[in-house]
This record gives sequence, C-alpha cells and structure tokens, in this order.
Amino acid sequence: MNNTVSIVVAIFNTKRYIDRCIKSLVHQTYKDIQIIFPECQLKRNTMEPDRELAC
Repeated sequence: MNNTVSIVVAIFNTKRYIDRCIKSLVHQTYKDIQIIFPECQLKRNTMEPDRELAC
C-alpha cells in the first residue's frame, strides 16, 4: 500500500526556476504525489510554466 506524499513548493518570484522544479517533481520514481503551490503575493508571471508543462 502506497501513501500519497504531499510536496509543498514555496515560491516567490521564481519564474526562472519553476519549469525545472515541476519537471523534476513529476519525473520522480515515486508517483503517488500531490504538488502544492501555496498562494502568496506573487509578481506577475511567476507561476506560468512553459505551455508543455501545463495540465
């Protein structure tokens, strides 16, 4: 029985790194995960990953 692992990614004005972060998380060998990006005061375009990553 697998347990779901919650991954909380705290971001703040990191558009430069968000694509790499998401790719790294979804390519882990353990697949029963949920990725949480908590809402915070973000500058525009911080949470806009490349279109190929959008679900």
